[in-house]
Amino acid sequence: MVTDIAAGYGGVRSGDRAALRYDGMSRLKPNFVAWAGDSPVPPATGTPALATVVTLPGYNHVDTIRAALTQNDGQPDHSAWQLALFLRSLR
Repeated sequence: MVTDIAAGYGGVRSGDRAALRYDGMSRLKPNFVAWAGDSPVPPATGTPALATVVTLPGYNHVDTIRAALTQNDGQPDHSAWQLALFLRSLR
């Protein structure tokens, strides 16, 4: 699967990947990007123009996808909340 993804991004359109017609289509569709505010990894550049970008203060890179539903301070998980808001905006 990783090989297929790399080949698709690399522009390969033969064999099983013949149905991948358009290169870079994800740049033309809505994207959701959640940056972890306390991560040692700096945010990447080149975010798609249509991306909804949020920064989650107090989160590290793992927390953005695996945080507890209810945080230690009793608040809901902000990453899930932001993702839900993004999905709701796609109607």
